[in-house]
Amino acid sequence: MPRQTFPFSEIAIPPSEPFPKGQTVRRPLLRATLRAGTGRRLSCTVCVDSGADQCIFPLSYALALGLRPTNMKQQLTSGVGSAGNVTFYEEIEIAVGIRVARACHE
Repeated sequence: MPRQTFPFSEIAIPPSEPFPKGQTVRRPLLRATLRAGTGRRLSCTVCVDSGADQCIFPLSYALALGLRPTNMKQQLTSGVGSAGNVTFYEEIEIAVGIRVARACHE
């Protein structure tokens, strides 16, 4: 597989108790188009996580792609912390486009 490099984009994080002035973080954000077996497509911004075992997207993306969570495979997953989250799985196609110049967290 050819090596890929991903440019980083700056994201403004709003103020919080530990960071009262807010902060700016750099993340590898790219534009992508997701395509499901339903034929529907969804353009979105994705964050490249080269250490992740799977690609995870919000459940709203599955709905926009015409997928039915009740028909999808499920598994409990976790990241930081010990709480498990129900994660739904389906095979989709991901086409990666150009980088995102700047992004804001809302």
